[in-house]
Amino acid sequence: MSTKATSKYSRFQYILWLVSGSEISILKKCPSDYNRHAGIGFTILMTSLFGAFAGGYAGYYFSHSIFGAVVFGIIWGMLIFSIDRTMVVSMKKRPGDSWKTYIGQILARAILAALIAFIISIPLELLVFKDNIDAGLSLYKIDKQKQLASSLDSLYKPAIDSANAAKEGAKADSLQKVSLNDPKDDGFKQLVYRSNNLSGIIGTIYKESSQLTSKANQYLRQSYFINESNVSDLDKESETYRLYISFSSLARKKRAEATTFINEKNNIDKNISDRRIAHKTAYEEKAKIAKSNQEELDSIRRVKETKIDSTRGGFESVLGKIDNSFSVRFDVITFLSNKKDAGGNKEFPSVFFLLWLIRILFFIIEILPTVTKVMTPFGAYDMSLYEEEQNLKEIKLPAAKKILINEVEIDNSIELDERKRQQQYRANKEGDLHDSLVDRIMDAQNRIAQKILDDWEQKNGLNR
Repeated sequence: MSTKATSKYSRFQYILWLVSGSEISILKKCPSDYNRHAGIGFTILMTSLFGAFAGGYAGYYFSHSIFGAVVFGIIWGMLIFSIDRTMVVSMKKRPGDSWKTYIGQILARAILAALIAFIISIPLELLVFKDNIDAGLSLYKIDKQKQLASSLDSLYKPAIDSANAAKEGAKADSLQKVSLNDPKDDGFKQLVYRSNNLSGIIGTIYKESSQLTSKANQYLRQSYFINESNVSDLDKESETYRLYISFSSLARKKRAEATTFINEKNNIDKNISDRRIAHKTAYEEKAKIAKSNQEELDSIRRVKETKIDSTRGGFESVLGKIDNSFSVRFDVITFLSNKKDAGGNKEFPSVFFLLWLIRILFFIIEILPTVTKVMTPFGAYDMSLYEEEQNLKEIKLPAAKKILINEVEIDNSIELDERKRQQQYRANKEGDLHDSLVDRIMDAQNRIAQKILDDWEQKNGLNR
């Protein structure tokens, strides 16, 4: 599996081994894996260089400074290098494992590789599609203006306000026209019918009364005669005079009957007039309300249109200043690649194809070291690394653990003896201190007792 003989390798190979993160001491013993690990290191190196160039371009784009471009390019390249190197180093193979064992790790690394490839490809895309971006920027702005107009129309709905105002205006005109007409209810129609009917009845009565009056006047004229004095005189005893009186009475009755119907008609006509005035007033008030609603909606629409015009003006002012914005220029690429014509086909298929070709290329470069390491057969380097890890796990780590346990036990024993010695020393010191204290107490008690005894003997004359 491994050999103690070390084959020759070049300095460049050695550098690539360092880049790939391989264990140099183990790899030197496995000449069959020299080129494979050098290839992995070269792929990581090239990816890092691409990342550095892309980061440098982005740095220059933002700072317009060579120094800023170099610093950001170096930082970005080192970040890509550390991520790629970590992805490769963290994957270790074991004897008997097939490539299917590493599907989960490959998927996880593929996701990370896709993110890295997408990020480091953006500055290159801006550089490659610079002319397309400049040409498509106007289309992009027009599309954004349309989107803003649609959003503003959807937000403020001026067309709906205009339509509602037109409806209220039409409603006001219609109500105004209705106010000029008579009410349409059956009660009003019956009043009008009754008034018209009474007009006919009154006309008939007056006609009949006129006829009776004319007849009476005719009989009255026939009642006159020439007397003996050759003077016209009225013969009140004549039949014609009696007919005159009869027809005159009938004419008066007809006129009295007409007066009754006229009074009824006047009352009905007054009711009709009041109904017409109330009807006209009600509908004129409704028309006034509708007209007021129309004016209010027109006012609201004008305010909204002013806001829309102001927002559009501000947006157009902003659009005029974003020609060199990094995010906007990237958005223009996406816009051009996804733009479709009236038939639903890609309007710029070459942009779409080349854009994704660059991204896929960077993704392949990113995932290639991982795939290479997984798909290549289990080699001498993998076996040596596996044996080294197993040796560390099964021999070195248990031995180190045992040594550590022994050292801990020895330290614990020494610590226990020292603790016992300190406890014994403390007990001895406390015993000596206690004995000394007891002696001093007894001595003080003896002196006190002797003094009390001496005072008592002196008081009782028992001095020795």
